[in-house]
Amino acid sequence: MSREIKFRVWMSNTINPNGKMYNPGDEIEIGVGNRKEKGALLINQNGTLMLSDNKREGANMASARISNNGVTIMQYTGLKDKNGVEIYEGDVLEVCKKKNGLFQVEFKNQYVGGWVLTHPSSKNNYLSLGARSPGELEIKGNIYEHPNLLNPCKLCNGAGKIDVEEGVIGMDGEYEIDFDRIDCPRCNDNN
Repeated sequence: MSREIKFRVWMSNTINPNGKMYNPGDEIEIGVGNRKEKGALLINQNGTLMLSDNKREGANMASARISNNGVTIMQYTGLKDKNGVEIYEGDVLEVCKKKNGLFQVEFKNQYVGGWVLTHPSSKNNYLSLGARSPGELEIKGNIYEHPNLLNPCKLCNGAGKIDVEEGVIGMDGEYEIDFDRIDCPRCNDNN
């Protein structure tokens, strides 16, 4: 049995100061000297990140090395969640039958030698990802694009919004309560 081996990349650098996730097949734009180049990401057998550039083929140089500064490479686990979405290293999953929330996908070489789900409250205990059925798993985000997902804000519980109560005295002299949903001030201070 063979499994598809592929990677995605999180880049947080001068081109993407807020960070951006690149999935297999995505076109990427990077700075090369004082100009920008577009192409596809490649990872060679040494783990070096490369930019494939069709314009360079005539010059016998079909790729250029990319600095790994601000770059995180994540491997595809070979599994999909209940919605058919590919599960990668760094994804945050909800395990439907567990009451204790969300788990991060990690590769543990020591003892396990495979993909596991770790919970923020107990990094030394893990669940085997391969022992779960796809119907039990749902991707809720990843640790790069949603850094507060595993440790949610206590004010909004990670929702990013809070309900604010406003009280006014109406024309009839009665006190009326109105609720507005606003951005969480704690979460927005961290962005």
